[in-house]
Amino acid sequence: MNEQKVREDFIALCPELEKWGKHVDTVLCEFLKNAFSSCEHVQMKPSHRIKTVDSYCEKVLIRKPKEHPLLETTDKVGTRVVLLDTTDVSIVCEFIEQCEDWKVQEHAKSIDQIISEHPEEFAYMSEHYIVKPKQNYSAGCEIELLTCEIQVRTILQHAYAEISHDTMYKKDVSLSSQYKRMLASSMAFLEAADNNFVQIYSGMEGNNDNRIKLQNHLIAAYKTVITDYDESTYNVEITLPLAKLLEESALIEFNDNLEGFMHKNAELVHSAIISYKDVDILFCHPVIVMALYMILNYQDMLIKNWPYNFDSLVHVVKGMNLSDDILR
Repeated sequence: MNEQKVREDFIALCPELEKWGKHVDTVLCEFLKNAFSSCEHVQMKPSHRIKTVDSYCEKVLIRKPKEHPLLETTDKVGTRVVLLDTTDVSIVCEFIEQCEDWKVQEHAKSIDQIISEHPEEFAYMSEHYIVKPKQNYSAGCEIELLTCEIQVRTILQHAYAEISHDTMYKKDVSLSSQYKRMLASSMAFLEAADNNFVQIYSGMEGNNDNRIKLQNHLIAAYKTVITDYDESTYNVEITLPLAKLLEESALIEFNDNLEGFMHKNAELVHSAIISYKDVDILFCHPVIVMALYMILNYQDMLIKNWPYNFDSLVHVVKGMNLSDDILR
């Protein structure tokens, strides 16, 4: 097979692979945004990557020679979703299998199926799908050439995959049975940890529903002003000192009333955040919405128990057009 031709064909297809990979990412991200109650469920958002030309040529010409390389190579572009636990993985896998934006061309054996068939083995585990566009997708090439590999993992599966891949695959080393056993036992430990995390997190969500709602509501309200805010950067430790000032009943009331507060005070809130975000770090976090709400509804208590630096309190007061005389 002519290597130059192989290179040229792949390079010519890359713009369509880029377009398809971006589309897959967009569909997945939209689902993830709506599927989970809090942002920490998604540990790594989808971000597609196209094979390099050299990597593609090495695969189709040397490692796994193909008669029709563009058609037979299904991982020309790939993306990955890394999630908190195995329950999250199941939710995303169900979506991938039922999504109307693509057709699942191939699905490697599911983790549950592997465990069922070989319960004594502990090895690399990750859900793998090959998806391709449906016929109504607008493409400048044959639809059959546009395949994207989607990997779905928990954060612990991802850690194991990265370590074992670097240890055994990239370095092309032959491990003794002792070290292979150590890798296998590590996977067994991580699998047990994954199962424990499912139970722990389930219990946390059940017992802290209002706290989770608070996080989601603050992020949503803040993004009405800072539309490009990355919710994966949300810091609970920054929110907690302020949230602790409210009793559970007041927290429920805040969750119920926040949308109305934002609607009624939209201009003030927008102006305050934009005015101070470059000089006051507190205004770079969604918790500032709660502070602006509380200075109107719990003024005396907030001033007395303000948990951050005094300058931020001054900015909160001025941001809501209140006189700083209330601080004296």
